[in-house]
Amino acid sequence: MATKLNKESNFDLQAPVMTTDEIEILANAFNQVLHGTEFMISLPIQKQNSPKDTQLQLLC
Repeated sequence: MATKLNKESNFDLQAPVMTTDEIEILANAFNQVLHGTEFMISLPIQKQNSPKDTQLQLLC
């Protein structure tokens, strides 16, 4: 899973949860980290786009 994530940079991947023990807790935590990482990576992109959008709106 981690190797595939590293090669593809695909944060939509999820660790399958098929148990009801400590492994389930670990898989759920891993999935939460993936979601948080994807969110944090998207923040700078959103901030970079905002000034451009503002400039375009002012020009129109």
